[in-house]
Amino acid sequence: MVELNGEIDVPYGLYMEIENINKKKPLKYSISHSTYSCICKDGFVLVECEYQIKVFDIKQRGNKEVGNSISTKESIQLISQQSTILESTIKYSNGSTGNSLRNSGGSDIENWDDGETVEASILTSGEYYYLHIGSAGRYYVKLLLSTPYLTSKEAGMNLPIPQCSNNSVFFSVPHKDANIKIFNSFIDQSNSSLISEKLKLLASQSSSPSSSSSSSSSPASRTTAFVKLANEKSLKVQWTVNDESNQSTDVNNNYNNNSLAPKVTSKPNVTVIQNNLCSIGEGLLSMKSHFDYKIITGTLSLFNVEIENNINIINVQGIAIKKWEVLDKVNSPSSSSSSSGFNRVIQIQLDYGIENSYKLLITSEYSMKDTSGELSIPSMRCMGEEISRQRGFLGVEARTNVEISDIGNEGLNIVDLKELPPQIRSMANHPILLSYKFLEPQFKLALKVKRNKDCAVLVSLVESMSWVTTVSYSGKMIHQMVLLIKNTQKQFLKIQMPWEYEIWSTAMDGEPIKPSIGDSDQHLLIPILKPGCFDQNTPIKVEVVILQKKLHKFNNNGKGKFNFTVPKIDLPLQNIFCTVYLPPCLVSNFIGNLKNVKSFSLTPPSASNITAHHPMKRLENCGDYSQNDTTSSFSKVGFKSARKAPVQTIFVEIPITQNQIKFEQILLSGDKDLTFAFNYKLEQVKHYRNTDLNRKDQYQCLYSLFLKFNSLSVFSDDKLDPSKLDFCGSGNIECDLLGNKINVLSLGGGVNILSNEKQLVLLDVFCLPDLNQFINISDEVLYDKMTNYYSLTIINVTGDTFKNGITRPLPSLLFLNIYSNELENTILKFSLVEKIGNLNIEGSFIYLDSDLSSDNNLLSYLKVNTLNYPDFSKFKTLSIVDFTFNDNFLKDSVQNVSTITSITSISIMNKKAIEFNFNLCPNIKNIAFKGPLTKPSGYIDLTKNNLLNLYIENPTEDFNVDGNFPLLLPDSASFRIYNSTFKNVPTDLKRGLDSYTMIYESTFLNSTLPKFTGSGFTFLFPSNKITGTIDESWCETHLSIYGNQLEGSIPSCFTCYFKDDQTYLNGNLPSMYDRFGGNKFTNYNKTIECTTFEPIVTIDKSNGKNNEIILSGKDIGFNYKSWLYNNKVMNLTKTNKVGKSYTLSIDEDLSLLDFIPIHFIYPNNQTLYFPIKDKLFTINSITSKVGIIDNNSNNGFLIQGSLFSTYKGYIKQSVQIEGGIDCKMNFEDFFNIECITNQAISLIDSKIKKLTINSGSFSKSVLINITDGTINNMICKNDCNGNGICNLYTGDCICNEYQWLGDDCSIPYHYISSVDVPIVPNGISSFSGNFGVNHTNLSITIGDLPCDPIILVSTNLIRCEQPIGSGTKFAIITQNGVNASIVYNYYQANKQCPSNCSNHGICNNQTGECKCSSLYKGFDCSILIDNGNGEGPPTNSTVNENTGGTDLSNQDIQFKIYFKSLVEVDFNGNPIIEYKLLDNWKSIKTNDKFKYKLTQKLNNTQCEIISNIEEIQKIDGKQFTFANLNFTLDQGSIKFSLNIVNYTYQNNLNTLRLDLISSVEQQINYKHNECNEKETSIDTNNNNNNNNLSSFNYIKISKNNKILSGRFINKVVSDGKVTFLSTTIKNDSNSIIVSLNLPHCTNECIIDPDFSLLVDMKSYESCSNENNRKAWFLPVVIVIPTISLALIIILIFIIYKRSTILKVQIHKLKRINKKI
Repeated sequence: MVELNGEIDVPYGLYMEIENINKKKPLKYSISHSTYSCICKDGFVLVECEYQIKVFDIKQRGNKEVGNSISTKESIQLISQQSTILESTIKYSNGSTGNSLRNSGGSDIENWDDGETVEASILTSGEYYYLHIGSAGRYYVKLLLSTPYLTSKEAGMNLPIPQCSNNSVFFSVPHKDANIKIFNSFIDQSNSSLISEKLKLLASQSSSPSSSSSSSSSPASRTTAFVKLANEKSLKVQWTVNDESNQSTDVNNNYNNNSLAPKVTSKPNVTVIQNNLCSIGEGLLSMKSHFDYKIITGTLSLFNVEIENNINIINVQGIAIKKWEVLDKVNSPSSSSSSSGFNRVIQIQLDYGIENSYKLLITSEYSMKDTSGELSIPSMRCMGEEISRQRGFLGVEARTNVEISDIGNEGLNIVDLKELPPQIRSMANHPILLSYKFLEPQFKLALKVKRNKDCAVLVSLVESMSWVTTVSYSGKMIHQMVLLIKNTQKQFLKIQMPWEYEIWSTAMDGEPIKPSIGDSDQHLLIPILKPGCFDQNTPIKVEVVILQKKLHKFNNNGKGKFNFTVPKIDLPLQNIFCTVYLPPCLVSNFIGNLKNVKSFSLTPPSASNITAHHPMKRLENCGDYSQNDTTSSFSKVGFKSARKAPVQTIFVEIPITQNQIKFEQILLSGDKDLTFAFNYKLEQVKHYRNTDLNRKDQYQCLYSLFLKFNSLSVFSDDKLDPSKLDFCGSGNIECDLLGNKINVLSLGGGVNILSNEKQLVLLDVFCLPDLNQFINISDEVLYDKMTNYYSLTIINVTGDTFKNGITRPLPSLLFLNIYSNELENTILKFSLVEKIGNLNIEGSFIYLDSDLSSDNNLLSYLKVNTLNYPDFSKFKTLSIVDFTFNDNFLKDSVQNVSTITSITSISIMNKKAIEFNFNLCPNIKNIAFKGPLTKPSGYIDLTKNNLLNLYIENPTEDFNVDGNFPLLLPDSASFRIYNSTFKNVPTDLKRGLDSYTMIYESTFLNSTLPKFTGSGFTFLFPSNKITGTIDESWCETHLSIYGNQLEGSIPSCFTCYFKDDQTYLNGNLPSMYDRFGGNKFTNYNKTIECTTFEPIVTIDKSNGKNNEIILSGKDIGFNYKSWLYNNKVMNLTKTNKVGKSYTLSIDEDLSLLDFIPIHFIYPNNQTLYFPIKDKLFTINSITSKVGIIDNNSNNGFLIQGSLFSTYKGYIKQSVQIEGGIDCKMNFEDFFNIECITNQAISLIDSKIKKLTINSGSFSKSVLINITDGTINNMICKNDCNGNGICNLYTGDCICNEYQWLGDDCSIPYHYISSVDVPIVPNGISSFSGNFGVNHTNLSITIGDLPCDPIILVSTNLIRCEQPIGSGTKFAIITQNGVNASIVYNYYQANKQCPSNCSNHGICNNQTGECKCSSLYKGFDCSILIDNGNGEGPPTNSTVNENTGGTDLSNQDIQFKIYFKSLVEVDFNGNPIIEYKLLDNWKSIKTNDKFKYKLTQKLNNTQCEIISNIEEIQKIDGKQFTFANLNFTLDQGSIKFSLNIVNYTYQNNLNTLRLDLISSVEQQINYKHNECNEKETSIDTNNNNNNNNLSSFNYIKISKNNKILSGRFINKVVSDGKVTFLSTTIKNDSNSIIVSLNLPHCTNECIIDPDFSLLVDMKSYESCSNENNRKAWFLPVVIVIPTISLALIIILIFIIYKRSTILKVQIHKLKRINKKI
């Protein structure tokens, strides 16, 4: 807007918008003053609201359009319904009883009338209370409200209020020296008397015996504030209380509302999640650090963040920041911060204390020395005793062309990019190269930055360009350029104009933009860089409409040459398409570098759609304008671009003609001019005076129009001076003088103003955009003069124009509306209207004749009163049809319905019954039928149609199938039927969640409402005389059933929401209460309480998003808009089940939250807190009280914390007191548990008892003092880190025995998982395990010798110099007063073989393994396997799924090899718990028939054991590698592997022992011989547990002539490292048990024993009666490679036994198939 000479130049569109708003919404009332007096109470804020309202007499204000409105009911919005009105007062004055109000009530109010005298009342609507009035005058309204606090901590209030320019607020908090923050307010110093009055009121309240202590405290113990509030929409208040004021609590209020103890302010407890993004560019590191504080208890108003010296703080952002500053840190002598680099502190002070959560964003920079080099990323750390935990994430991005690599880090763990929080990813503008997470903020990260040279790339490209030029008879040329541009950096598109021009319109992606001028006037600059974030791969559309000032001169003979050069653009161009529209002419001789084509090879970009000029569509696009407002036809579009024009630009649609010429060029190259030229010859061109059209002056436009047709004499008798012609007074033109618009042009009336042979074309009236009607049109004008006009409405006709109907082809029109009764019973041939886009004929019933020869017609909309269905087969663009039939309708034409292909919406109104056969038209989406329908022969199937809406009215009582509903509808279709007849209420309809079903004022022969067995969303059955009761099955629908005869009780799923006044479907679906009116229900009552509301909230993880929840449960309602998160309605993503389950999204990352608070306005106006993570609850305090609930000696406890059950029953919870005493739950919510024991707890033994809370899957125990009145609220350091029990009475931690140490249980009992022994004396021994971060009094001994010096100490590795020694020793690591040991075997270069290979083989001294001669086998080469006498008896092997092992049988002997048990043992080797592994296996099918997989889970644990068994089939065996040793399993061997996963230890000092059993069994019924009585012997001579002379340990079990040999590699791979393994062997009755003693493995242990079954041919020959036996040999090898352990174990002691020989005489062997 520009001010000139005291006047302001206002854009016309803006002026008309304001003017029309003022017309439509006159000022009817004004709230002159509002007063709010707020006093904090227990559980709510008591608010007294006073309003002074003036209601105007609009008639007296001179508004003639509105008239006398003072007798009309009006509504004035007041207070939000989140508050409850306790009292209300309304006073009224018409002006004679008093003219002023003074603050909270002047004395004259007493003389005012009561509000009821003028029908004034307080009513509810939507979310607010309203003052309903009936007369103009003054009103005084006083409301007393109960307003809820923002949170359960009662330190904030937010009350939506009506807007008023003068608001006074009085606020009082029952605490001394509290800090009160009233947002957007200023202190009011002018009403000290009113303050004193309020203080006196408080004093009077404190003397009331009924007042509670917190609300009736004396004014001296309160803090008050009196302020003025700006014109705000809400009253928002926050306050914080000093610690000393918080501690004062009235004893009389201790147990109000079933509370067991006074509220105690606990010390703040805060956790912090820090998300950092480092952006590295040209020598500069930019850092954004987002701190997400979770304030578990207490409030905070001061935040301290430690930073390093080398970082520069740019900005600190957050809510309610009062100030921030960077200070040098003063360190205490014991402080270590300085040494760690944290020498400065950012101190952030807030205006008020913050609860629950706070978000802080710190932007900083660090200057690098060069663009390349090494860089250390600075870190930040939150400071303060209240910080209990800090963790976070770090992302690194490159802003420019730099290469970044990690050259070292500490305290960081590399994570996948997907694991970074969305907060970091959203801050990044470039790809994130490195991503980390940290558990402590004091991390170190060193990066190497290398600057690479930039390479030039294409940053902008025009993919396609469309150029359109229209040339008029007068030679004017208007051009339209449409470009599709991909752009990343370029700010402007430069267009070089070769001629003078005027810009009419510019737009980008359909939004107006403002162009500018470049270095010269011929350089037009169009902004093409879109604001904000956008997809750079998606091209933007730029449109420019240009008027060329220079006219093209047509020669008098109509012949000439048209030369044209397309303006240059400064971007690469791929394709160009040009279209030239000319007056009717002949063209030839095309030249230029653009090729003339008949049709384009590709689709050129099209211009944006502009609002049509059709009068029926004008109202849909006029925004807030009224129907009588005839504004400009150009689109009214708001700006979204960053470059808004001072005056809003408009869209311009260029006119076109039917004569078009096309040019194109594909894949352009170079920067040559784009030109085309051709010769033309105009058709019937006559010279006439050229008149410049001025679009701003419609008077001049009319002058030019009638000058063309030599009709100026109609408007003036003697002068042709344009300034004296009276167009609007002639009777031929209807003018809107106020809006300066011309609406109607009368072309008849006795004077034909189009008197010559020229045609009326669009360009003639292009300057009259509001022209929409022609009156008294003649047939000459209709058929000959209306060429290519946009829209035409014919009110009536003159002469015999329609005497015989429409007899000639009508001109090309987008809209044609004919209102005439002269067309009755005529025939309309569609060939005569095929150039019409939208046709509407009213006033006559006509026949429709589809005489079209092709489908090239343009008709898209057809509304007629007709006598038949036409043939629709030739219509391809016809989409909307509206037919009205009379009694003469031709029923046989119904068959033409099947020819419909393109129509999507059809409306039929008829009087005679006709057939419903639209099931033959699958593409119709909307059907409306008003009139009788014939009885269908069967069910009409519409399920495969694309139907969306179906409306049937008065179909007659025969429209059914055997009395049933005759239509089968698609799931998503909405359906309404009126005045029909059916046998039963249709309740089995299968409808979609978006469907709508309504049957009203119909007749049901069986009127009982049955159960709902269908599906769908909305069902309305109003006024149908339905009887019976409503079944609970209807709770899954939006049911509306008012005006019937139902009885009984309404289900609670509906009654719970009777207070919800929300309506749906534009009011067609009433509010919940109104849906059940007009019946005989016993519980139709708005005041009924809802006790069945049980919502459940879970995170929706199905789509991978982190912001969606599923809200389900019982009686949760149907209105998601009444569910608020952070005072905002959540977004509905999906309705899973109506009334049962909904998917909603919020504008926050749920992965960063532990719980989500949701406020449910209905049914009970309450906030519920739902846990969204599987996280342990917290306990802040436990108050003990005796006899508080039932007045007996039983104990009661009030437990305060968080993450308890949302409400009673949401999560199963229980409380037990030491001694097995249950505490019965009396009250449960998210922050509190109240319980009472069924007996008194004795204090004789101790007053300190353990209290255990079980909540869902979590359990936690604490120690408390149960003495009456004791408050146990002492905070244990770091909550004992979850590794002990907190004594809430003393604040001490009792750590888990043998697992954790320290005052906060943070020091683990260390353990050793493996040891790497050096191969040289005095080499370095490496001990792996878990050693923690505290190493007080660290020492290492191997045997009796110290291992020193200690070279390296870390959390998982300790290295020291090995002392001189040999053999097997114990290595002991001592620290923090705890010893941990492991078996230590000195390296021995030369290994001994067992029995020196029995002199039948060669010993490998490096491994201690024998290589036997060809006739002998066995680990010691002692078994003769082949003497050339042939094969022995066959052997069978089977996998036993019960034992998880293998059975081997040969003749009379059967060996069983299986896993007996898994035993947890203590450090002395005593068994703690044993898990039997027999009979619990489950078989899992594999793809290999020689491989078996068995699995089982240990009872009551998460531990899973997996056994894999494989039979070796290769002839040459299969090679394996274990512990750096290679060995081969022969054909027929059986390979075992056993995995133990996720084992949980009962004590950190315990270890595991796996017992492997091998049993021998003699078949009783086998043939007896002397060999059967041989004894079984067990030989463990070569079990070398106590030395390192061999790499293997061996055992042999002999029975008859069969020998089972076992070999054990004395190594184990523990957590990926090789260490020593011990085995113990013992007999158990008739079997051998091999116990594998594992070191303490945290992740994985791998062991490798193997066995072989051999036949001693020497024994075999002596026992056999047959002399010719071939030797036989079966190797059986068992390998146990993998045992995975999930938890951390600490200390190991392993028991070893010396080698022994056990001989067991077995006379009768029983079958061993029972549990061992």
